[in-house]
Amino acid sequence: MVYYPSQDDVAGGIALMGIFHKGKRIVHLKEAVSPVLAVFLLLFLSACATERYQGPVSGISANAQLTQTLALGKVVDRLDFSGYSGKKVFLEVVTLTERLTERSPEEAFIHSWLTEKLFDQGVRVVDTEADADLRLTARARAFGVDRIRRDLPFIYYAEVTRGLADFHFALYDLKEERLLATFDRFERVSVRESFWFYIIGPNRTVD
Repeated sequence: MVYYPSQDDVAGGIALMGIFHKGKRIVHLKEAVSPVLAVFLLLFLSACATERYQGPVSGISANAQLTQTLALGKVVDRLDFSGYSGKKVFLEVVTLTERLTERSPEEAFIHSWLTEKLFDQGVRVVDTEADADLRLTARARAFGVDRIRRDLPFIYYAEVTRGLADFHFALYDLKEERLLATFDRFERVSVRESFWFYIIGPNRTVD
């Protein structure tokens, strides 16, 4: 005996197939949402606050240059040579940086700033000791930059660039061949750049 499905049976089967496929679409939709959410969270949580810079051949960043010069400026501001006004001085700058010429770039920069200070206070800088009354030696015990990073994953990131200028000065009387004075100057300047959630920022402070 051959069974032929009635119209009611066919309609019921079609309805059941519709429910099955509808449920399958719901499952697929839920499965599709999860990867999208996972990708979004991955991109958000893997965000990183990275500072890139273009500098001179030496590769020194602007923040590094800024903190060094500000620290040096504070050192120079605290110097007083007005008591030697009218004297001629031979200026010598010594650092621990590498030299390819008579002076390293750092030594030349320090020399020029000290020369300006001396001239401003009436002291004449000469090229040789033979022409000088005094010799001023500026020894940089430390003239450089430190970087400190603070990181609370996914929430807060900060980078501090700290410029340091630590100098020892010695002043000699070349005519009488004696040491007149020694003094130390130390200054530090920091630039802080911070980010919230790696994307809000930078918030910049200088102190």
